[in-house]
Amino acid sequence: MLGAQDWPGKLPNETGCLRCIRHTEPIQYPSISSMSSPTTPTLAIVGPGRVGRALGRRWMEAGVGVGFVGRSGSSAVDAADFTGGRILAREDLAGARVVVLTVQDDGLRRVAEELAGIAKSGVWLHCSGAHDLAVLEPLTRSGASIGSLHPVCPVPEAHIGYRNLDGSPGVIQVRTGDAETAEVLRSLALSAGLIPVVVEGGDRLLYHTACVLAASGLTALVAVVDELLKQAMPGHSADELGSALMGGALTLCREHGALAALSGPVPRGDTELVRRQMAALDGLDPEAAEIFRALMRRATTMVECRGTLSDEVLVEMRGVLEGHA
Repeated sequence: MLGAQDWPGKLPNETGCLRCIRHTEPIQYPSISSMSSPTTPTLAIVGPGRVGRALGRRWMEAGVGVGFVGRSGSSAVDAADFTGGRILAREDLAGARVVVLTVQDDGLRRVAEELAGIAKSGVWLHCSGAHDLAVLEPLTRSGASIGSLHPVCPVPEAHIGYRNLDGSPGVIQVRTGDAETAEVLRSLALSAGLIPVVVEGGDRLLYHTACVLAASGLTALVAVVDELLKQAMPGHSADELGSALMGGALTLCREHGALAALSGPVPRGDTELVRRQMAALDGLDPEAAEIFRALMRRATTMVECRGTLSDEVLVEMRGVLEGHA
């Protein structure tokens, strides 16, 4: 089992369902020579895809010895080339102090069951946002500790994820009362450039659904906005217009909250303009029209919470969005 002396820093003693730990003092990270044996790196990554490679490179740069195990030899070779780490055999996992499972969500339970006989010690964790710790329970039968570390940032490619890790939240979950494993995961997060956020309980699937909307949903919306602007302004560069508006809206949401940041024809109660916009989209791009309709429905509900429009205007706005007015 990893001891507190193997990793820098201490977890605070306060309790809470969610806490974010920010550090301003320099952190001294463990070196490969002090933490890795001549034959086995300190940390092994199983499933060297985009997330595994991005994290592996960060940890290597922090001085943690990293090795990779992949179902195909080429994936481990590519990961080792990208990170400067090593290629491991499956049996090497038994000697690693930390094993990180970065396999796809739908294969995580199967991999945990396959490796249960090897997991006799150390800390074994996954990086999935969609799963809690139950998926790793088979690994505890022989004495391993379990946890999860979910980097909350987009990782479309390993080299992009590597850059995005710096300063992003890293959501940590461990078994109740397992302060030692929490300390290890906190240090792993810090050494990857993440800001540790320790959580207890909660609805993991709902959490990940929100994350998908925040990243994939926003990205899809950007694509819709860019396409509409290109059609609206042929022959002109409109690439920066949508980004400027969305960036400004996100800044206002951070500073004032979404309810106060909302602007546009819905909070003004301009039902006639919304009617014209819906008609234009229905004829041009029905899928974009459905997106517009769904988002403006939610905007109408937000305006209702603000209490700035009359009930009559709200009813009319909803009728326009449903196609009844």
